[in-house]
Amino acid sequence: MKYFTQFKHSWKLLAGIAVLVAIAFAFFFPVGHPSVNASWQQATTLLDRQFISTVIHANYQPGEGELALDENSLWVRVIPGRDRRHPLYIFDFRTQGLCGEVGCLYAIYTPRQQRVFSGLLDAPLSEESAFEGVRRYSQEGFPCLRINQPQSQRVQVSNLYCYQGAQLVRINHSLMARNPSE
Repeated sequence: MKYFTQFKHSWKLLAGIAVLVAIAFAFFFPVGHPSVNASWQQATTLLDRQFISTVIHANYQPGEGELALDENSLWVRVIPGRDRRHPLYIFDFRTQGLCGEVGCLYAIYTPRQQRVFSGLLDAPLSEESAFEGVRRYSQEGFPCLRINQPQSQRVQVSNLYCYQGAQLVRINHSLMARNPSE
């Protein structure tokens, strides 16, 4: 009988430790797409070289005498989808060769290396508020994406894009007062 009561108490202790380990594991290793991250990171740390090469060749053609775009200059931000198979990858090329008077080139791709958006956006867009994933998903599971752009000191343009067919389509356009702290 003595062993039974010791086992009974040991079992509770082991169960408590197992719950704590599970909570710690979930906190430090979240379930989902391993590359999902709300901040910008070097593309070479998240994606394979073939994907990066595809993105560079589709968006950057060096002129005569210009150097090819270095893979290490490419940055990416991952916007998670409804499940781990449907994130969107936003690419920031961070090179003056892809910037002009109206902004810099940004491209958005699916995990199947399909470009769904490409546009000149006001630079720099490295702050987190420029691209916002919204809790709305396309029928295919890709996230809708709000892109905020400054229009003036007091006004910003906010466009909502959702995946439709084979591209991101603008479904809403609005003007909003800018936060004075931005």
